[in-house]
Amino acid sequence: MSKSVWLKDGVSTFPVQQPMVGQCEFYEAFKEYLQDLKSAPMARVFTLIAKWGIGKSRIAYELVSEALGIDKGWTIRDQSGQLQKVRLLKPDFADGILPVYIRYEQMHEDLLYGENWVGYGAYVALAKLAEQQPARTIQGSIVKHIQDHFLPLGFSPEKLAGAIELGRHETNDLLQHIDQLDQLVQNGLAYLKQFGIEHLMVIVDEVESEYELFMDGIQEQSEERKKKLDGDAIKVITSAIKHEDSRTRHPNVSFLLLCSPAIGDQIKALEALARRLDKLEINQNSYADISDYVASLQQSGKLRKYPAGLVEAAYTIAAGNFGWLNVIMAHCDQYLEKHPDKETGEILQDLAYSVPRFKESLIDHSQLDYINTKPAHIPFVKKALLRQLPYPKDYYSAEEQQILLSAKHIEGIPLFKEFVALPLTKNDLGFYLVKNKYKAESDHLFVNETTGESFSLDVLLRSLETFSINAPKGTFIVGKERETFLAQVRMLYPKDEVVEAAELLYTYLEQRMKTELLETYIGPNFAFLERLNRRYAVKTGIANYLLNEEKDQQLQQHLNELVKQYDKDGEIQRLLLGFARAIEQDYPEVQTIQIKGNKCGLRIKVTNHLYLGVHPKKSSTLFGLAN
Repeated sequence: MSKSVWLKDGVSTFPVQQPMVGQCEFYEAFKEYLQDLKSAPMARVFTLIAKWGIGKSRIAYELVSEALGIDKGWTIRDQSGQLQKVRLLKPDFADGILPVYIRYEQMHEDLLYGENWVGYGAYVALAKLAEQQPARTIQGSIVKHIQDHFLPLGFSPEKLAGAIELGRHETNDLLQHIDQLDQLVQNGLAYLKQFGIEHLMVIVDEVESEYELFMDGIQEQSEERKKKLDGDAIKVITSAIKHEDSRTRHPNVSFLLLCSPAIGDQIKALEALARRLDKLEINQNSYADISDYVASLQQSGKLRKYPAGLVEAAYTIAAGNFGWLNVIMAHCDQYLEKHPDKETGEILQDLAYSVPRFKESLIDHSQLDYINTKPAHIPFVKKALLRQLPYPKDYYSAEEQQILLSAKHIEGIPLFKEFVALPLTKNDLGFYLVKNKYKAESDHLFVNETTGESFSLDVLLRSLETFSINAPKGTFIVGKERETFLAQVRMLYPKDEVVEAAELLYTYLEQRMKTELLETYIGPNFAFLERLNRRYAVKTGIANYLLNEEKDQQLQQHLNELVKQYDKDGEIQRLLLGFARAIEQDYPEVQTIQIKGNKCGLRIKVTNHLYLGVHPKKSSTLFGLAN
């Protein structure tokens, strides 16, 4: 098998080469969205939110492929767990819907604002379709396929260009003359109607920020790196969604926005948009989807049979990201061509030392150079670490168990820990949380009634599921000790809000461990894995205070005690007074802020400053808020 079906750069291509597997959430949500799309009284917007590598672009290519009739099929699991074949758009544009793919940078102009956003986005899509010689890019390939499909019916890019007067108007003129822009769009749609097209679906990719591209490790020379979306552009998008007058002018146009989490969060935060758009966030690809994908390709003879645990370990290193999984598996295929008899640990160890992208973005192999165990045991320990996942204790001999559980990093952190497999349900965990000062809200959110912090129980369980691949169905592999479980949660669900809940949930797990007969597993210590696996270092942002897990827990408890003794109000007051004194040479009065009778901070007014006194009342208010 000389050519790998995996994509070494992690980026989807068009035409699609393999079937679509999974993404059930999107399928169900978008199927509902399509129900009344053509009869809607105004342009509709669907926002799909996901990180790089989760599959946004692949979804876009699937929609275009389905409409063209060149898709490779799509399989999902229904609620009963059975596989079923699905599609969203009928082949040969039988739905009358034409999906056209553009990148947001192609419609992002200085004079773009809420009133002309819908019209200009549609115009850019039509302009791409009217190109005489589409570029040799993925987008150009999509355009060429659509043009070729309609050519036998009499379609002419030149005639479409004439209908929208392509090249006869400056961009800024179009953006400033909305009536003319709207008319040109309708002219273009009228031309397409003779080929059975009743609705234009503009798929807008790369709605993401520069910072996120950096954190995702996308290469400097890649096309994604060129895109940067600033605050003004975000305001334009939200303004366009809010202003229904502009959307009413184009009822035969809709948008699918493929957004990054940072952009999506800002859109979700605006309550005024809640009833105006459909939105869905997909966090990561489930291992069940990956397993189905691999199985379908192996059945068709397109994929080799892999060494035990290789796909699972690759999925773990990729942090559930399908883009990075492609990168890893493509290199594994290349390696196995020359070394077909190697096992999982050896394969990943060799790649970690030899492939630059592994070293820079996936595995910090330097961590493997500081293992405190007998020299003869080091190769075995390294391979076990690179398997990534906990395995049943009896997978190893008694001697091997002792070697793993005694191995440490040179700074004292144990490299392996014991885990147990527990049957867990949202219902049981939810009941326990509610009994212990948590309140259940919508979308699986649980709110701490004391601190007001919230976390998603659904996301927590799906994150734990990532490391439970080797456990029986319906069970979750969790740390046997408190510190192990907390490190596990910190790595898999890197949000401060979940830490206190994890402390509480461990009490529940501990009670179950004492009364139930559970299978024990041995696996890499999460406190070490989050340093070894660079994808998790990106997710968590920072590591612990100390490398030694037990000592770090002691330090954090000590810091929490110091916080309780800290005179927060006094410190905030000193900071506000000091700042006011520095800029105004005065000591204004400090006032207390209260919300519903509860003290939540302090404020102070600056009244005579040259730059801070721009308010009509010549004053500005400085706030110091207490958590």
